[in-house]
Amino acid sequence: MITLPLANLLIRRACADDSRTMFEWANSPDSLAASLRTSASYDWDTHLAWFAARVDNPDVILLIAERESTPVGQARAEREGTEAAVAIYVAPNQRRSGVAHRLLDYLGGEAARCWSGTRLIAQIRNHNRASVELFTRAGYRHVADKSDHGVFQR
Repeated sequence: MITLPLANLLIRRACADDSRTMFEWANSPDSLAASLRTSASYDWDTHLAWFAARVDNPDVILLIAERESTPVGQARAEREGTEAAVAIYVAPNQRRSGVAHRLLDYLGGEAARCWSGTRLIAQIRNHNRASVELFTRAGYRHVADKSDHGVFQR
C-alpha cells in the first residue's frame, strides 16, 4: 500500500470488499463502451467468479485507488507468459485529476517488482482518445493497429 501526494490518494491491492464496487464499474455504460470483450453487462455470479479468480492470483495485479476511504479507480495487469494485459477504470468524477496516471505508474512498478521483464500491453479502442493520451504519457508505445483498436506496450 502506498499513499501518494495527489490529494490524499491511496493505492492498494484489491480485496474481497472491493467486489461490489468493481462490479458496478464493470457494468457502467462508459466501461462497457470501452471494452473490447463485450458490450453486454455482467451478472453478479459471473463477476464473483471472475473476481475470485483474480484477487489472490500471483499472475494478476489488481489495484484500487481511494480518496478519503472511497474507491475512485482500479487498474489491473493479467500476466500470461512474458506479457501482461493492462486495464484501467477511473470513476467519472475523478477523471483528468491524475488518478489514472498514478494508477498506471504504480501498476508499472508493481509489475516490474513482481514480474521482472514482463511487457505490459494495453489494447485501446480507436475512439478512446483520452486513454490513448493517458497510456502514451505513461510511457506506453503504440506498436500495432487492429481493426477497432490500437495496441500499446511498455
